[in-house]
Amino acid sequence: MIKSYTFLKLHKYSVFLFLIGLIIFLTGCPYRSVYSIDTDPQVPVNESYIGVWETMVIGANSNPFKVTVTLSKNTDTLYNIEFSGFFGRLNKKRKPVADTIVGTCYLSNIGAREFMNIKVKKQVFIAQVFYQNDELTFLAMTENFTNKMIKCDEQLRNALAYHFRTRLNPLYDEQFCLKNMKRVPGKI
Repeated sequence: MIKSYTFLKLHKYSVFLFLIGLIIFLTGCPYRSVYSIDTDPQVPVNESYIGVWETMVIGANSNPFKVTVTLSKNTDTLYNIEFSGFFGRLNKKRKPVADTIVGTCYLSNIGAREFMNIKVKKQVFIAQVFYQNDELTFLAMTENFTNKMIKCDEQLRNALAYHFRTRLNPLYDEQFCLKNMKRVPGKI
């Protein structure tokens, strides 16, 4: 009788620890999907976004590092985007290696809010965009901003609209947010 009680108690603790680990794992990623807010780009390129932008980001090991974002015009509604920085890759001597992530992106509007659909290797990342006082900010949406399974572009748009309509504080993935990026003069 005592063995079965101890086993049940141990089993409850292991289930509890598993659920805590799962919650931490699920809340630590930026939103990515094969779907975007709009099927095709509709909002024209904002010329004031074009350029080279820099900001400092705190990494996972609490060390600050510089991230450079380059936005250039691809078409009337599409940007080329390039992220450069130290994203955790190490060389054989365990020294950080500069890395570059390249993709395309376009703007979408939901109400008065502006979002960037950033496509990198067939995955779409969604970030809310702010531009004020010649500073650009990308706030990456977190993976769990909705509990619904997104199956098309329209459902993603509706889920974002609902999220911002019902949340006092929207869910952003702080680790992937690029805040107050400053324009690098003389480039592009």
